[in-house]
Amino acid sequence: MRKIKEVLRLRFELGLGLRAIARSCSIGLGTAHEYLQRAEAAGVTWPLGEDWDEDRLEAALFGGPPRVRPAVLPMPDFAEFHRQRQQHAHVTQQLLWEEYRQANPDGYRYSRFCELYQRWRRKQDVVLRQEHKAGEKLFVDWAGDTIPIYDPRGGPVQQAHLFVAVLGASSYTYAEVFERILADKPHPEMGYRSCLGIIRLAGQYSLARMEAAAQRALVTGACRYQSVKSILKNSLDALPVVEPPTSSPPAPHDNIRGAEYFD
Repeated sequence: MRKIKEVLRLRFELGLGLRAIARSCSIGLGTAHEYLQRAEAAGVTWPLGEDWDEDRLEAALFGGPPRVRPAVLPMPDFAEFHRQRQQHAHVTQQLLWEEYRQANPDGYRYSRFCELYQRWRRKQDVVLRQEHKAGEKLFVDWAGDTIPIYDPRGGPVQQAHLFVAVLGASSYTYAEVFERILADKPHPEMGYRSCLGIIRLAGQYSLARMEAAAQRALVTGACRYQSVKSILKNSLDALPVVEPPTSSPPAPHDNIRGAEYFD
């Protein structure tokens, strides 16, 4: 159904521009402009009387008998919409519905559109039931987009990669950031396998041991999957971590030449 009355209300009662009207009514910019031009040509003014409904408005602006709403509404192409959502991470159902209503002004409203889409999806998905024993398996995946890490002391914002792991039976979820491993690689993708391997180790060892092994790996500079695995396997995480001594510069002497001597 055309939204002529709503276009007139937004224009003359709220004073909105054409773009805001088109976005609010989910119609094209040219359509909103056409409605206002036809209303001016037909002498239709705002506010309207109580006997002015959409059918009378349409007859006054477009001439002829009021348009009859079709008995069968056009069905959305859910297969195409689903393909777009898989290829573009930021495409939402709201955007897909707006595209559908622009092409089909008499089509389904948003709530019915979502209901039909979910019904279509249930018929497409193939579900394989699996039984999981508590603590037996850990399902790991990379979240994709990075998340900002803010320095409370006002330092630069660092973009960190997020990995998510879920226990199959309990659905207990935790996330861990592997900033050090990914930063040591020329390309972040080269560190994903190491990060996934370390997360899988959490299915075999306790959280306390994982934390201790990670701390030892950071101190010794062995931030690799094989190193963390070796620390846990040999129970090195139970040993106290000794911070390496910081080297101080040599005492100044006339016979010692620094790097600036050769400049």
